[in-house]
Amino acid sequence: MDTVSTEDIGVIVSKIDAGESLSELQIEFALEQLEQKECWSPLVTLLTRQLGTQNIVYYVKLCKVYNRYLGDIEKTVQICNKAVSNLKLNYRQFQKFLATFLLEEDFKSEAMILKGVYTSFNTLRDSELALERLCLLYDKKLSNPDGVQEVCNLLLQINPLNLKALKFFKVLYVQLGYWDKVCDVLKNMIRASSSKQNIYRFAQELAGLYLYQLDKPKEAIKIIEEYCYNSPLDTSIMLFDAYKMTEDWSNCLKVLDGVLQVASSNVEQAIIHYRIAKVYESVGQAQNAEKEYQRAFKLDESFLDPLEGIINLKVLTRDWVGLKIALMHLSECVKKDENRRNIMSVIDRLNSVVR
Repeated sequence: MDTVSTEDIGVIVSKIDAGESLSELQIEFALEQLEQKECWSPLVTLLTRQLGTQNIVYYVKLCKVYNRYLGDIEKTVQICNKAVSNLKLNYRQFQKFLATFLLEEDFKSEAMILKGVYTSFNTLRDSELALERLCLLYDKKLSNPDGVQEVCNLLLQINPLNLKALKFFKVLYVQLGYWDKVCDVLKNMIRASSSKQNIYRFAQELAGLYLYQLDKPKEAIKIIEEYCYNSPLDTSIMLFDAYKMTEDWSNCLKVLDGVLQVASSNVEQAIIHYRIAKVYESVGQAQNAEKEYQRAFKLDESFLDPLEGIINLKVLTRDWVGLKIALMHLSECVKKDENRRNIMSVIDRLNSVVR
């Protein structure tokens, strides 16, 4: 049986320097002694020679020496690359590998290693996972927004539908006001998402941008009809606004009728009848508009907008008797005495004209 003693370390170092082979026992003894004595040069030489054995332990030890003791991050990255390539490590295995030599919360070193290693993985998915981790480090641990943007660009090169990167660019483009680019990103987010709830949410946001930021109501209608059918998120107001912008009054009324069917309170129903009245008024159907205004006012007499609508109709049609009646209703509903006196003054003037 081969034996070694502390006196043999000098001999072993000489053999290492000379490139001579060592027994397994000599290697184990040398690794322990050289690390204790901080003899880094022969230790690095010995460990480097052992990498050819494909034993992961030697890769770990060499990374530990370079990273912890010598502070040489470039060499650490080189050895990590060799470990990934030679040992065929996937991303999950590589994370465990890093944990064996990196100090806890040494996020800076981890980030530099990931940046230097991500291209060495055998699959694009492993490279993608490595970049996602790097993105998280830059964002949450290292406060490096430029790094986040750089990594997100790399992620989209690997996978144009990477949700993490798409979400980053959506926020960035919103901040910059690049609405066309925001829309393009949201379209990809819809394609990338496997969750119906996320699809509903992204589609509603996209439709809102088309409608309210880009003045493209037809595009908004298309997105709502394609993606928001059966969505638990209410798109009725948005759809109504889109039809209104395109002057599609028939569909405006259909949307409002659908909303009316599920309205539970008198207040809600009053508002819907008021909006129906406004649609009828827009297309010149004064009688239907007045009926809807009256229904709205009966449902909620504290809601004065329908009365104002009736008053405007009466003025337009020169129906002074009807105007007087509407004003009387209004005077009974207003709370401020001054407003009530003003309304009564108008009624008095009408009385002097209408006999």
